[in-house]
Amino acid sequence: MTYGAFLTGHPLFWAALTGVAFGAALATATRNIRRDRRPTRARSRKWTAAALWTTAGVIAATCGILVPDGSVFLGLPSLYVGAGALTFIALALRFPRAAGIPAFFILAAITVLAPLVMRPFVPVRDAGVAATVRLLAVDQSKAYLEISDRTPGVSLELEVITTEERTVVARAHLVQISDYLFFLGARGGIALAGLRSETSAAADDAAALYSGMQFIERAIDVLPLLSLTTAESEPVSLNVLEEYEIVGFPEGNVQIRSVVCSE
Repeated sequence: MTYGAFLTGHPLFWAALTGVAFGAALATATRNIRRDRRPTRARSRKWTAAALWTTAGVIAATCGILVPDGSVFLGLPSLYVGAGALTFIALALRFPRAAGIPAFFILAAITVLAPLVMRPFVPVRDAGVAATVRLLAVDQSKAYLEISDRTPGVSLELEVITTEERTVVARAHLVQISDYLFFLGARGGIALAGLRSETSAAADDAAALYSGMQFIERAIDVLPLLSLTTAESEPVSLNVLEEYEIVGFPEGNVQIRSVVCSE
């Protein structure tokens, strides 16, 4: 699922869009035109613009009911988001100096921080594939695994590691995202931390993690509506030359599953 498909299927996105449109309509309708040189013309333009914004809000609300689950769109989370977006935009546009400048800096901070927080993680929407694993060979003492890591920012995308046996466990960092942060484009994120054999207590690093991961961990700890955990999959016995995916889910669990079975 792409970023755009996730947003258009999310009721809070349409709630926010509806709030933005109605907020702009409210700000436009309440604009003071007394000081305008041509008040009659300005009044006509004002109400035309307000009508257009209102129409856009009605269209967004209709999409929110028809595209995702309409009952969710009409529920409390969507109403909170819609009311918040309406108030935010109405104040920013109606009072550009007092509220517009702070609103600009808030949006700029979100624009910068959102990609930064998500950079080390593969987005998890319905699911997210952190890496693919293939068992190249196995002998009496070692199993040789080829890992293609899909985590953004890793230093190596493809490498071969060894484990003590073919039955392995995947360890991953998982970030869970509140629905209110829908603009991040995912319900969570996954970053592969390592693999270990079933009988081993220590995991072999699959790849060097994103160099700023410690900073991201501290940032997530202090940011609201985000939580970071480390989870391990159930042990899976790998077949030689068969491809497997290490998959994260929004609930915060990890699985190793055959690519054939997942298709």
